[in-house]
Amino acid sequence: KPWPGTSWWDPWAGLLPAQITQRWSPFFSLLQNNVLNRCVWATRQQLRTAIITWNERTYHRRRKQSRL
Repeated sequence: KPWPGTSWWDPWAGLLPAQITQRWSPFFSLLQNNVLNRCVWATRQQLRTAIITWNERTYHRRRKQSRL
């Protein structure tokens, strides 16, 4: 249901923290296997850039193709 005073619906409303964690687990597992475990990162900034790049390539590509 929408938050009071807004028109948007919150998909996480009514879920327990354990349920939210369970829904995010596959994403973090893929992230760990495809980015974190690939090499030793010299800086946090390099890791951050790698995570963002992986996310953009993986998920934004799928979203663009689904519109076709």
